[in-house]
Formats: sequence, C-alpha cells, structure tokens
Amino acid sequence: MKLRQLVVVALLLSVAPSSLARVAVAQEATANEGRALSDLSVYPTSKGGTPGFAPLPKGTVFRVLDERDGRYRVSAGGWVRVAGVELLASPKPAEPKKEKPPAPAPKPGGELEGRALSDLSIYPTAVGGMPGMAPLQKGKVFKILDEKNGRYRVSTGGWVNAKGVELLGAEPAKESTGLSDAVGGKPAKPVGGALEGRAVSSLSIYPTSSGGTPGFAPLAKGTEFKILDEKDGRYRISTGGWVSVKGVEVLK
Repeated sequence: MKLRQLVVVALLLSVAPSSLARVAVAQEATANEGRALSDLSVYPTSKGGTPGFAPLPKGTVFRVLDERDGRYRVSAGGWVRVAGVELLASPKPAEPKKEKPPAPAPKPGGELEGRALSDLSIYPTAVGGMPGMAPLQKGKVFKILDEKNGRYRVSTGGWVNAKGVELLGAEPAKESTGLSDAVGGKPAKPVGGALEGRAVSSLSIYPTSSGGTPGFAPLAKGTEFKILDEKDGRYRISTGGWVSVKGVEVLK
C-alpha cells in the first residue's frame, strides 16, 4: 500500500510543472478576446469528444476563459481549437505627441551656445556631405554661429544636426521688427533695400504675377534670393520670375 501511495505522489509531482504552465497561459489568455478565423467545431471538453454544439461561425468574437490541451474554453460555450482563433490584444495607449522645439533666438550682443546631446557627426556644409572631422563629443559646449537646413554651424568648426543640440540660455521671445517672417506672410518693404527669402519647397517659377505657364526650371528647396516685389499672392525674385508667397520663408 505504501509503495502505491509513493507512486501516486511521484506522478503528481511529475505533472505539476505542466499544470502550472497551463494555469499561467490560461491567466494570460483570460485578458484577451478572440475571433474565429473560420467556422470552428465546439467540443464539450478540452480533450475533444463529439462536438455537441453548433459550429462557431467565422468572425465571431468571444472571451477566452481558459486554455488546455491545445483548446480554448470560450464565453460562447464549449472548447475550440487554438489554431482556429486569433487573439485580440488590448490597444496600446497613444504616445504623447512630441512638440517641435522652438527656433533659437540670438542672444543680445552675441551668439547662442549649445551642448551636444550625443556624439555628433560634423559636416563640411549646411547641406551635409561626407563627415570629414572627428565627431563632436557628447556634453561638448560650443557657440552657434549660424543655422541653415536643420544644421548649426558651430565654433569648433563645421556643421552639426540641430536635433542633437541642447540650446543654452536661448531667449524665449523674438524682438518684433515690423516684418513678417512667417511662411506665406506678406512682407513690408524695408527701408534701403529688398527683403530676402528662402524656398521652403521646390517652387514653380511664373513669368508674371498673375501666373501663366511656368517658363523656368523649378526653384530648388532651400534656395535663397532677394524679394523685389509682391503682387497677386506672388513674389518677384532676384533669380528671375515670380513664385507663390506660400512657398517662401521671409528672412530678416
């Protein structure tokens, strides 16, 4: 009798880990809903047997209550094969939208200072090119001499990506000059000279302020020019022809 009891205990211990694993899977599954990928036979037990329910139609959504022997126990009643079920995960919360940092404003009487947030590649020009210097090390502080095409020209030499720079001591507000520097703004004529502008995208060039068929090659994004006149929603520019006001950033 004692030998038989020992055998029974040994058998229980041998199946305990798998039982615990099934419980863990079942607990995870209870947090899910499922969808039938096809018409599913519904069995009375996890072991199978003769289906005693009407088939579960394709597309039916249900709660998964338990998992055992390759089958799910479902809220609609009975057990169905795991292979025929798509588990529906709970939707992830939307990540907060990152705000674009404001454009830097120059310090009164001097340049801005910046700090490298990581090791930064140094480019020979504002439009990039092959890095020709050792990277600027993380934590390095430097003066910002210019900004163009999303890069800063730095006092240590060359240009670095603006996204990798922390601005130090930037002024929060820009002093008003009476001129619009917003994209698409209508500028006032400055005293003693023309305004300058930059193409914010590739711009069609028209022969007159009222439009017509473009007769020039498009003006490339980032091209700078003088604004000579404004009429009918277009600027006459120093490189020739007229371009849409909406595609121009007016520079001081």
